[in-house]
Amino acid sequence: MNPYQNQYPYNGSTAAPSEQQFLQMQQNQEKLHIKRLSWGAAAAVGGYFLLANLLYGLFFLIYPSGTSNGTESALILTYSIDLLITFLALILPFAIIYYLFTKQLKAPPLPLNKPFCGAKTETLLLIGGIGLVLLASYVSSYLSLFIQMMTGMEFLYTDTAIPSSAFGIIIYYLRMVIFPAMAEEFAMRGVIMQSLRRWGDTFALAMSSLVFALMHGNMVQAPFALLAGFILGYAVIRSGSLWTSIIIHMINNGVSVTLSLIAARENEAMGNLVTVLVSGVLIVAGILCFAILFKQRKLPRPFPNRTMLPSRICYQTFILTIPMILVLLYMIGQTLMMIKIPWLESLVGWN
Repeated sequence: MNPYQNQYPYNGSTAAPSEQQFLQMQQNQEKLHIKRLSWGAAAAVGGYFLLANLLYGLFFLIYPSGTSNGTESALILTYSIDLLITFLALILPFAIIYYLFTKQLKAPPLPLNKPFCGAKTETLLLIGGIGLVLLASYVSSYLSLFIQMMTGMEFLYTDTAIPSSAFGIIIYYLRMVIFPAMAEEFAMRGVIMQSLRRWGDTFALAMSSLVFALMHGNMVQAPFALLAGFILGYAVIRSGSLWTSIIIHMINNGVSVTLSLIAARENEAMGNLVTVLVSGVLIVAGILCFAILFKQRKLPRPFPNRTMLPSRICYQTFILTIPMILVLLYMIGQTLMMIKIPWLESLVGWN
């Protein structure tokens, strides 16, 4: 009986493939599988951008003033619509891709079970993750400042107005804290990362973090998203549960929003003092928790690539697809709209 009969057509009229040919066939199948996952991931991110732009355009067509009139009701309405639009734009494309990945590409299900690492290790992972994600935000902020100082560029940020009423603050927390943590973890550490783990946890971590950075749509926020993606992804791999990254993401967002609320209601000096103290405590606690895990040898190496395809080829195959390159070009275009280069403007005569 031909040992390759179940995998490849063979009618007995030609010689069975050699070991080298069989290896090449297997690698080509693996590359095709990765390309399909890359196309799916890029399509989901592109679908998110497209739906969000269309829905926001429709909203401002119906309600042109947005929050420009400065009233509390207008601010609450805008955040409520923003929450709904983000929900539809983010969940719908990745839900479709998740269905296709699981049904057509046999991707593993989402790890929505309880963490299997034990309560002590899970606690250390949560505190460590919160501290390191916060540290990543400071690292990316200082990197942005360094780039601006060295190049003369200015990154244009949009100020976020904070509601003053109790109901408005609830909507604000839902939009900025609860929903992003659940939706983004479902999309990134769930749909994307889990689908890539057969080619190694390091590959899955790197590529899901890359997609997470691309999903933010600009290179100003991308460094933080990339670093945070590694931390959140590792927490899922180590604990075996998506809930670990959801909780870390949610608490990190909650700390940031709460500090912003305190700064908005107190004087600037008091707000800065509280921010430094809280951030310092959380970052030190996070580093200590990961040091404890490392000392106890509870930070094992990620699982290696379990396929016949070399890791280098895995990275090239996933990144160098047309849809992924198009998403990267979109990010570059959006970034150009967020930066101001005084010397370039004076050179071309822009006002």
